[in-house]
Amino acid sequence: EKAMMTMMGILPRTAATTLLLVVVHHTSLCSAFVPAATDQRSALSSDSSIEKFSTITSAETSIASATGIASSVESQDVEFPSEITGVDRIKRAAKFWSAAVPIVASYYGKSGELFMRETFLGERLSDDAAQKEFDVLHYKGAEKLASTITSLKGFYVKTAQIIASRQDLFPEQYTTALSCFTDDVDPMSASLARAVV
Repeated sequence: EKAMMTMMGILPRTAATTLLLVVVHHTSLCSAFVPAATDQRSALSSDSSIEKFSTITSAETSIASATGIASSVESQDVEFPSEITGVDRIKRAAKFWSAAVPIVASYYGKSGELFMRETFLGERLSDDAAQKEFDVLHYKGAEKLASTITSLKGFYVKTAQIIASRQDLFPEQYTTALSCFTDDVDPMSASLARAVV
């Protein structure tokens, strides 16, 4: 019974992890099929809205003209990363889920194994013994997830940062392994940041 209670305490964390990964990744994948920029003018239906938009546009144009010379000279020397296509996004998604799904499945597999051992063999693990069984999965899963995110970079780093900041939801092994993504990621050059802005 104690072992089952321990598993019931662990499974919600597994479900929370799965739900988070599905939601945040769904947002990323959908962006592959949405145009990068939309026409703001089409969203304006009233004359007053058009006037406000014109005022904002004029202000933006004035600011751009004041800094246009410096920006144009600087942006010419900046090499922008190539844009990721929809096909590339799908490939990245496949790589991510090929690592994430086995991690999640391993928890349910271990839970089923412990349940079968208790039901049919009468083996009842103590809380500490059951926790050790899952700790092994935590370490392996955290290492695999960190390695996958390191290779993918981009949006997936944000996923790692979210997981690392939620010690109340995820096992310590995950938050520790992914904490490096909060302060130790590849830097972006200041010139590129200014050119993008």
